[in-house]
Amino acid sequence: GVSNIMLVLVKERTQEIGIRRAIGAPPAAIIGQILSESFVLTFVAGTVGLAAGVGLLSAADTLYAAASPEETVEGVSWQITFATGMLSLAILLAGSLLAGIIPAVRALSIKAVDAIREE
Repeated sequence: GVSNIMLVLVKERTQEIGIRRAIGAPPAAIIGQILSESFVLTFVAGTVGLAAGVGLLSAADTLYAAASPEETVEGVSWQITFATGMLSLAILLAGSLLAGIIPAVRALSIKAVDAIREE
């Protein structure tokens, strides 16, 4: 999903990327722009999703403990550990950088003359 969003973003910004290339922007700057946008997009969405998941697990844990206190197994929790949350966020962010590589390469293949000419 992130890769598709970034491909659409590159398509919509063809003229901007072409102008940047024409005035001498180094390839690293264009790649950096695409990868940083991919990273930020995934970080924000991942953090919101992780917070929502932890909130739902917390609510489920509370309901489970309150529903039938005599039937609950002692020491069982539905919560994830902090390390598990950070590991999942790290994997998500690494995936976002991998998903941003294809759009970044496509942005580098844009020729300045063709991009300025395109409407």
